Amino acid sequence: IFRRRKKNNFLSRKSYNKRLNSFETNTAETICIELNIKNKKWFIMFAYRPPNFDKSLFFKEVTVCLSKAVNSYENIMVVGDLNINLLIPSADTGNFLSDLSDVFSLTNIVKEPTCFKSSNNTLLDILLTNKANCFQKTSAFVTGISDCQKLIVTSLRASFKRLPAKLISYRSYKNFDENKFLRDLDESLIKGEIYKGRGDPYNIFTNILVK
Repeated sequence: IFRRRKKNNFLSRKSYNKRLNSFETNTAETICIELNIKNKKWFIMFAYRPPNFDKSLFFKEVTVCLSKAVNSYENIMVVGDLNINLLIPSADTGNFLSDLSDVFSLTNIVKEPTCFKSSNNTLLDILLTNKANCFQKTSAFVTGISDCQKLIVTSLRASFKRLPAKLISYRSYKNFDENKFLRDLDESLIKGEIYKGRGDPYNIFTNILVK
């Protein structure tokens, strides 16, 4: 779990790869990680902008961070709560978010409200990426854990090498004769080692049964 504390606030996120401290912003609350999936490296920034944090400063620092990232990574994602209601175009005062998206070819793949604090639902949480076609089934749903926030989920399109076919042998019961089967089993047990006290009876019985 990675945490970043600023004036008693923190962000907490899980990662399976390394943290990129050198890419993180100076004052804005961000955590950057590198995630490796099938030999593809993803740069992921988790970001939070409090309502009272200066928009200009926040997006200036994020822009500097992403400018460094695009020089080293082809796959970019920005995840977080920017406190900009994307359901209302005019909420992006100064066009900071739209300009950021244009510069780095980012698309927000979250299309439904993520906050239900009031009667007017809002879309404050984003999943920005320059590889929107790599994701599918993005949605937000109520978990019951939060009294106002939905959980956002998405799935990454991926292909895996097909495993070789496995040959499975099985009995055909099309012409099965139960009486004959029991007679053959009884004869095999009598001839086998199970009555001679040699070896484990269970293993001997199982080997005879599956022959």
